[in-house]
Amino acid sequence: MTQIPSDLYAINHWFTQAQGDEPLLVRVLADTAGLKGWLSREWHDKLTGASLEEILATDAIQGFELAATHLLSQMPQFTGPTTEQEWHHWLSAWQNIHKQKSAAEQLDLLPERFDQKAAELAMEKLLQTKQNNGEISIIQSL
Repeated sequence: MTQIPSDLYAINHWFTQAQGDEPLLVRVLADTAGLKGWLSREWHDKLTGASLEEILATDAIQGFELAATHLLSQMPQFTGPTTEQEWHHWLSAWQNIHKQKSAAEQLDLLPERFDQKAAELAMEKLLQTKQNNGEISIIQSL
């Protein structure tokens, strides 16, 4: 199995939790990312049959990370992030998936099986970091 960088939280967990061989799982991610608009048609066509190693070396990897995040949220056996760093990675992707929603609405969209209190604390920290970095205004925070 290809070594996946630790900063690709969802892809790491997707390949750990999902059943199937690497080419099938890559195709599922490519198709999901393409259908959701996180991967251009050109990248989808190019990467549908690619190996995980090839995908990790492309600029399209974030589309795959969003697809893995989305798919993990649908898997009952995935109980969600457990550490502060995992929550940071998860919520960063979750915000991209649900970018039209407020932070509070994004939290409401998390699966019920996730630790909601940990999610709220992590979201507050993420928003504070983004506010400190000038990425968002104070009005956009929780």
